[in-house]
Amino acid sequence: MIEVAFCGAGDIVQSRHLPELLAEHGVCRGYYSPHPSPDAPKQLGMAYPTFDALLADPQVDAVVISSPNVFHASQSIAAMEAGKDVLCEKPMAISQAEGEAMIQTAEKTGRVLMIAHNLVMEPAFELAKEQLRSGSLGRVLFFRGMIGCEGPERKDDPAAEKLWFFQKDKAGGGASLDLAVHGLHAISWLLEEKLLPVAHLSGTLDKKSARGLPISVEDTCLGLFRTPGGVIGVLAASWCCYEGWRSPIDLYCQKGTLSLYPDPETALRIRYSDGSYFSQPFVPKEHWPHGSGVMHRFLKAVEQRTPPKQTALPALDALAAALSMLP
Repeated sequence: MIEVAFCGAGDIVQSRHLPELLAEHGVCRGYYSPHPSPDAPKQLGMAYPTFDALLADPQVDAVVISSPNVFHASQSIAAMEAGKDVLCEKPMAISQAEGEAMIQTAEKTGRVLMIAHNLVMEPAFELAKEQLRSGSLGRVLFFRGMIGCEGPERKDDPAAEKLWFFQKDKAGGGASLDLAVHGLHAISWLLEEKLLPVAHLSGTLDKKSARGLPISVEDTCLGLFRTPGGVIGVLAASWCCYEGWRSPIDLYCQKGTLSLYPDPETALRIRYSDGSYFSQPFVPKEHWPHGSGVMHRFLKAVEQRTPPKQTALPALDALAAALSMLP
């Protein structure tokens, strides 16, 4: 049985990682939070007084890093050097050098390092990959994607000053590192090629502090990319998508167009150049076999000792592309 401890106990832990860990019959040993809440779920186990205390616990096999972005690299490296396998939230780091140091540490210590890029684990993306590999659409020529949501604010506490997401010194960036990195990772995974930056636009369009001043990171960004194989495309990311989460991605191919999440009711739609089409309706997430798939894949990687080439190196490529979209 793999015993897991959490660094951070915020929304992503309580709404995703912890429930999925328990559903996979994993054991939650405990957690570290600099500001522990008395309302923290009992399933989180013991509260460690420091991160070092968590790492010193010999019962902890693996650590989930869900702290602010600026700590991702240092905490992941410390955990691996302490003999723990690591699942780190995205972005894996806030600089290319930090990301490379994480990969090097994983290789040196032999620990599993996985980054929580969940889009590619969704059933629609896996089906899309199958269709692309079948050759029925021919070669991908260009793409268009958008990753958007209403932002990380809580409706009951919207003050931007309290959100580390909106603070440059803690987040490293805004929509680029929070959202775009997800889409870039997913598109690269679908194309099986790196995305190389060509040009970008970014800005703070609507998010403001309680004093009415723009936040210190970009809330919207747009990037133009190419691949070594000649595919070109654009990806937009924004915290100003006030209808809620959207992640439509279109791949325009020689023999048709593949669209992921073109509308709220459809997970995958393919329109072939001969007039035929294929459509897969959206299945609510509560009916997906392993939830987001992140914890299931992580525990499997720990059991199989999956190397960083598969679990973390693609995330480093996505980080490089996302960093190119910063103001």
